[in-house]
Amino acid sequence: MENEHPLTSAPVLTETSVQTLRNRIAGSFHLDNIHKSLYATDASVYKEVPLGVVFPKHETDLVSINTWAQENEIPLIPRAGGTSLAGQVVGDGLVVDCSKHMTSIVEFNKEEKWIIVEPGVIRDDLNAWLRKYHLFFGPNTSTSNRCTIGGMVGNNSSGTTSIKYGVTRDHVLELWGVLPGGEKCHFHKLEAKDFQAAARSNQPEAPIYKAIQTLSQEQKLKEAIAEEYPKKSIHRRNTGYALDSLMNQYPFDSGASGLNLCPLLCGSEGTLMMLSRIKLRLHPLPPSEVALLCLHFDSLSQSLKGTVVAMKEALYACELMDQFIMDAAAQNRRQRKNSFFIEGHPKAVLCLEIRKNKAALLDDEIVRLLQQLPGSTGAYHISVVRGEKVKRVWEYRKAGLGVLSNIPGEAKPVACVEDTAVDLNDLPAFVKEMQGIFHSHQQQAVFYAHAGAGELHVRPILNLKTPKDRVAFKEITREVAILTKKYQGSFSGEHGDGRVRAAFLDILYGPIVLSAFRKIKTSFDPNYLMNPGKILDPKDILEDLRHIPMETEKLGDTMYDFGPDGYLGMVERCNGSGDCRKSPERYGAMCPSYHATREEKDSTRGRANTLRNFIELGLANESSWNQSEIREVLDLCLSCKACTSECPSNVNMTLLKSEYLHHYYASHKRPIRDYLFAFNYQLLGRLQGLSPLINFALNRMPGHGWIKKILGIATERSMPELKANKGFSDYSGDSTQDKSLAIFADEFTRLYQPELLEKFLRLLDLLGYSFELVRSTESGRAAMSKGFLDYAKGCAEKNVDVFYPHVLEGKTIVGLEPSAVLSFREEYPKLVKKELVDQANMVSENTFCFEEWLFREIQSGNITTNQFDTNNRNIFYHSHCHQKALSQTEEALLALSLPDGHTVREIPSGCCGMAGAFGYEQEHFAVSEQIAHLKLVPFIRKIPEDSHIVSSGFSCKHQIADFADKKIWHPAELMLESIKKEMPLG
Repeated sequence: MENEHPLTSAPVLTETSVQTLRNRIAGSFHLDNIHKSLYATDASVYKEVPLGVVFPKHETDLVSINTWAQENEIPLIPRAGGTSLAGQVVGDGLVVDCSKHMTSIVEFNKEEKWIIVEPGVIRDDLNAWLRKYHLFFGPNTSTSNRCTIGGMVGNNSSGTTSIKYGVTRDHVLELWGVLPGGEKCHFHKLEAKDFQAAARSNQPEAPIYKAIQTLSQEQKLKEAIAEEYPKKSIHRRNTGYALDSLMNQYPFDSGASGLNLCPLLCGSEGTLMMLSRIKLRLHPLPPSEVALLCLHFDSLSQSLKGTVVAMKEALYACELMDQFIMDAAAQNRRQRKNSFFIEGHPKAVLCLEIRKNKAALLDDEIVRLLQQLPGSTGAYHISVVRGEKVKRVWEYRKAGLGVLSNIPGEAKPVACVEDTAVDLNDLPAFVKEMQGIFHSHQQQAVFYAHAGAGELHVRPILNLKTPKDRVAFKEITREVAILTKKYQGSFSGEHGDGRVRAAFLDILYGPIVLSAFRKIKTSFDPNYLMNPGKILDPKDILEDLRHIPMETEKLGDTMYDFGPDGYLGMVERCNGSGDCRKSPERYGAMCPSYHATREEKDSTRGRANTLRNFIELGLANESSWNQSEIREVLDLCLSCKACTSECPSNVNMTLLKSEYLHHYYASHKRPIRDYLFAFNYQLLGRLQGLSPLINFALNRMPGHGWIKKILGIATERSMPELKANKGFSDYSGDSTQDKSLAIFADEFTRLYQPELLEKFLRLLDLLGYSFELVRSTESGRAAMSKGFLDYAKGCAEKNVDVFYPHVLEGKTIVGLEPSAVLSFREEYPKLVKKELVDQANMVSENTFCFEEWLFREIQSGNITTNQFDTNNRNIFYHSHCHQKALSQTEEALLALSLPDGHTVREIPSGCCGMAGAFGYEQEHFAVSEQIAHLKLVPFIRKIPEDSHIVSSGFSCKHQIADFADKKIWHPAELMLESIKKEMPLG
């Protein structure tokens, strides 16, 4: 599509203009390289470095920003969650991010079922707030735990529930905001007579209403809209401006009662105005009894035919996944757990959601559908999922975008034609022709879809670093646009045009409609400063691709083995979908520092973008490991490992940070404190005999705060009490039973909790286990977190050497401290020298945290209920972050529930915020405390005094003790207390 109104020159900031804006707004304005890097990308394939980023606090700031932009001819790019797939929020102007401060609920009317919110309110957070009123906002995107209402309006989002609740524009009643000239505006339903008065008035909206009036008189435009727009049966339609939404309104329809421009503004991608408030229509909560029927098919084509049949039922959702998605999900720890509903190896699975108000009615409906659907749809198997497990299936489906980034190699599924929507009856034929396009380009496509709505998320697998695949990227997009036009479909069902699809709007709509688009645009934004290049006047789709050719080997060798794609390959797994930006109220621990600061730089996505961008800059002068901006952005990463499971792309920021610090500090001076933490065991292990003196000096001696201050340790933080060595390092237990264990006594337990080790060994004795307390070195956990990887590698290799013979003898390795024990599992195979990798893998596979081991022994029948008392205990369990990421919290809960009197509940805690050394460091203390108070501490303070609070993590226990002043039990201590009888140690 030809550029008829491009900006005349690249935008430029001056020192005066910058200071002017800073003086006018209450929010903040950032021009540093880090913020520019963070906001140069979204979830699309594009990258453009913006002039800067501004965080407005309220509507008055938006007025100031827009007025200033007009004065200085600066383009503005409205942005919130940054999850756009088509490049809507990348550009070379000033990014305006409303997601940080403009997050308030303004007004609510329960009786009339509406609510007014600011644009930064997150969709799932809004529905959590509404739940107590038995209401909710229906459209439900795959990004619902981090996408904002403002972004949903901009993209006219829909999601899995659209077949029941429609799309965003169906629910937007009124919009308030600021026009590009800085004038406040308000769009709502106008009666016919009020419209005429508004068009003649001096109101800011008058030029817009005049333009609408002029367009309504163009008969050829009405005919073009009727001919060129998608079929009316397609309710997912977000291609271009929604002029068709005006056809049944006044003045296009002279008999209509009035006009509301909100449907037109929905899907306008921030190109017309900037939102400040949004009034939404709400629905009663759906029926509480829910089930999924997961239909398994032998072919994709059969599943599409089955969709047409299934949609004759009263469904709440109808979603499709192909084999490629399921194979990719199998590589993701979290989604592997959620694949329980898949039987065998289907080529496609169709998930149908049904709901009823009563369980009996739902039972009857399930029986009816199970009798009918296999024959009518061709499904060879149907899995029935009910209750809480339904959420796990939908989580699996929502992770589709992210898990695709796990495909090994440079070629990845690319978003370009992933949003087509056609009439449901056209879907099988449309897909067949689309597959023909892919085959002609020797491409394999990935299919996952809102099948019930006729919308496909289809992606070619391309390596955009190669000229050949770049050409294919453009040609496939063009050919699918032509195919979509043939079926009178929508080229974008919900993801929008942005940059990737806007270039093909002429194919879909023709010159008359495009001319009308331009008249709409100029009536709102005559100077083309509002998100330019989106919908109208886009650049070529091959410009500004973020995937540029890069020679990975220039980075040199790494200490960790990052696999065939290397360090950069791990970084580039991040596709920008922003799962790490979910609010702390949502389930999970990723990313704890982002939860505290709500800064993009503190999300996994922000860190990955910074790593990629600054490494790319460094490759030119071989200084990629020497970028201080990367060090700054990694600073608040707690190495919690939540991203290894909760990030659908499995971006392992813990390893990336550890590796980067190793190289960075090869040429930079370290704080003395780093050595104290990293070599804590080496230092204090020799001084355990002086523990009373050391504890006095650090915690009770007058002036001990100065010691902490000199070391860079938070003066507010208590230091853990060093304990005297108990002297049982070679202790072993004997049993006639063949249940032999090799016990790893980690450094944290040896130094600070030797009594816990003693209790654990007593428990094993009482349970009848043969064990050996293996003489080993420390885990190296602290050294890894600080980037002392030469030392950590030595620890890993020593422990593999020591424990491998025990594994060969058939022993299981068990330990008490999750962060240390799980280093055996996660880091050791990636860190040891090549000759030890196989041995490290065997050690890894046979090493377990106490709770994991206990669960397995219970499952095997080796530990039974009758070995424990029946005393009632109310137990609340907090799982260490590394356990959440690499283990199964559910197993721990089940294991601790073994005694008949135990009632066990998980604390919905996320991360505790301590993270080893992190919480002790002066500059991190405030963030550590803030994380603790997000969920963990408030919950714990409400726990009754007669309850048992249980946690394995030494850091977690210390954090809870500091901020909640509660006694914390280790699971091994709890089980020892619960056992029927005791006997002396040894």
